[in-house]
Amino acid sequence: GISLSNGSFRTAPDDSTGANSRDGSNPGPQARCGSNGSKEESKTSSAEDAPKALPKSILKPWTPKTDAQPEGWQQDSTTTEQQSSWKALLGGLRKGSDITSMLIPAEFIRPESSLERIQDTMQHGRLLEDIARKGTTPVERMKAVVRFHVSGIIRAIFDGKKPYNPVLGETCAWNFDHASPGMSETKMVCEQVSHHPPISAFYLFNKTLGLGLEGYAEICPRFTGNTIVVPFKGERRLQINHLGEVYVMTVANLVYRGLFVGSRGAEWTGTVKIACARTGLRCKLDLKPLGMLGMWGTWHRVEGTLKAQAPSGKKVLVGTISGNWDKVLYYTDSNTPGALPEVLYDFEAAAASSKPKTIQPPQAVLPTDSKVVWRDLSDALGKREMKRANQVKIRIESQQREIAAKHAKDGVACKPRFFAKGRPGSAEALWCPKLGEIEAFASSSMLSV
Repeated sequence: GISLSNGSFRTAPDDSTGANSRDGSNPGPQARCGSNGSKEESKTSSAEDAPKALPKSILKPWTPKTDAQPEGWQQDSTTTEQQSSWKALLGGLRKGSDITSMLIPAEFIRPESSLERIQDTMQHGRLLEDIARKGTTPVERMKAVVRFHVSGIIRAIFDGKKPYNPVLGETCAWNFDHASPGMSETKMVCEQVSHHPPISAFYLFNKTLGLGLEGYAEICPRFTGNTIVVPFKGERRLQINHLGEVYVMTVANLVYRGLFVGSRGAEWTGTVKIACARTGLRCKLDLKPLGMLGMWGTWHRVEGTLKAQAPSGKKVLVGTISGNWDKVLYYTDSNTPGALPEVLYDFEAAAASSKPKTIQPPQAVLPTDSKVVWRDLSDALGKREMKRANQVKIRIESQQREIAAKHAKDGVACKPRFFAKGRPGSAEALWCPKLGEIEAFASSSMLSV
């Protein structure tokens, strides 16, 4: 599914403000990979350089409007003081500037790594079961793939804070319990495979379903004056093993609009493509943005087509898709005269019945795990100890720079544990999973209690 996974300014879960943190210190990934620290963080070198704490009135999060907009997550309100602080923070940036290059005070950081947000791919993960269902037609399978891919879109808001930039070699791993008789868990492993540019990779699989989904994305949030655009450059490949079908998918952009002027909110925009070479089916979804300053249009509108490639090479329309991804998407068969729209995807219904239980086995928490790498900083942020948070932040940055310098001096390149660049037998420079390494890790360390 589409995830805001990385680079997201998403509202953190209720327990992400320190509840999962542990005492003690940790320098981050050392054994395999090093990092110069993110660009936003590399300009500081001592505790004295840490940004001063901002007034508490500025630190209050945006609160959703609930009177005029029942779906408050899409329209946020803020105080004049908060707007002034963001204007001051962003005022030195030119349009098109990379947000990761900013020096971000601890007050504007959310205690979670953007790598951890890849798990949003599975927020309605039980929809994977429809893809592997036996006796389906190619069109039915494509519709199931579209349904699952769209189901990973999160309802995001802009709360004025950003997650941690993952350090090189940072990892996460989870199991997802489908709670279905005879169904094995879906397992997911994530790793930060590049720091400049920032690239995150993941692989999830379910042996009972015979499915595997791999993906990677380069995420460089950019400031455009009144919006922050988070593009996800990369692709995802879902394989149905028993059929030999591979579905190649792209991901839309996440846009935080109206930071200072116009309708404020988060929306996914752009074109999403899903194609299966074996069946010749292709789906194109256009996620429509609001008009200028939100003066026209509707939130989260989607229009799409499903086409098949005829023997002559001509593309033939099979069906159309329309609606809103946050409410209901409808599919209409173009080959049946007078066909009525059918529900393709219902967000609320999926949220109620298709959400698996997320489990992180203790053995899967490596020294490179996001919770370990950032636990001291998360603890400080959770306790609102901003001076200590800035000191911890500087310490992590310095340690990562030292590791990177040592690697450079020794002429040792970072080698991700779970992913490698390049696909065997292909000239494509993709980040692909090391299946043997991942399966061995899953067998030994991802066993749910």
